[in-house]
Order: sequence, then structure tokens, then C-alpha cells
Amino acid sequence: MLDLTRLATKLTTTRVFPSIQKVFLYSVLVLVGLYAGMLLNHSIYPVETQLSPLDYAKYWKIVDSTSMHTHMAIMEPGTGVLLIVTILLFIPNWRSPTFIFLVLAFVAFAIDVSFTLREQMPINIFMNKLDLSNITVEQTKQLAKFQAEAIASFDTRFIHGSISFLLLCLAPFFLDKTE
Repeated sequence: MLDLTRLATKLTTTRVFPSIQKVFLYSVLVLVGLYAGMLLNHSIYPVETQLSPLDYAKYWKIVDSTSMHTHMAIMEPGTGVLLIVTILLFIPNWRSPTFIFLVLAFVAFAIDVSFTLREQMPINIFMNKLDLSNITVEQTKQLAKFQAEAIASFDTRFIHGSISFLLLCLAPFFLDKTE
């Protein structure tokens, strides 16, 4: 029978294990940095605030179909899985600041994903169902409301993403104390 405790102890005491931890830590740092950068882009270039509701719907249909579907379907789950694997790799160092920063960064990321599913997804569904060539007055009013909500949503998500990224940026500074 395989003794998992002995195997885990042997693995974590090798010289290779800290290198594996670092590769995962820096990989997740890059992915969360890209994610936070995407959210920063919305804050720096608030194109959505300059558009009429109809123009906003046209813009959003392009953005959502070309990049957001990929982001939400691939990048967010991939980043979440990589964060979890990285946290698992640092469990032997559970008392270290690096582990604590990883867990807190994951919490901030999970809050953002939850917020996105709860707040942004209904807007996306509404926008994708719109027939822009036959839009009604009522749909235009709803569109204007959702435009304001989506802009506010990205501002909130920028805060979540930034917190997650900043926490991850702190983690490598404590690696020497982790090993």
C-alpha cells in the first residue's frame, strides 16, 4: 500500500519541490496580473461611458463575442485552478506569509468570479439576446440601465482583481521564509 504521508514528506524535502512551488507561484502571478490589467484597461479607457445605449450594445456584442467569452470560459477557470494547485503546493508551508497571501488572493479572486456570475452575467445574457435591428423603446430603457450597471460592475471588479494581484505580488517576498 502507498504511504502518502511518507511520499509527501519525501517530496517536500527535496530540492526540486521549492522550484516547483516558485514556478506555480510566478505563473499564477502572471495570469492574475493579466486579469487585473484587463480590468485596469476598463478603468483607464472607459469607452462605455461615451456611448449611447444603442452604440454600447453594438460595442458590447463585439467585445463579448471576441474576447470576453474566451476570458470567462478559459482564463478565469484556468486561473482559479492554477491558484488552487499553487495553494495546495504551499500547504506544507501553511504558516508562512506566502501561503496566507495565496489564500487571500484566491478569496479575492473567488469573490470577483462570484460577483461576475451574479451581477454581470444577467447583463451579458440580455445583451446577447438583443436584436439591434428591431430594438424596442422598453429594451432601450433596459439597455441604458444595464450600461450603467455594467460600468459600475467593472469598477467593482477592478478592485477585486487589483486586491488579488497585489496580494500575489507580496507573496514572493516571503519565499525565503517559506523554504
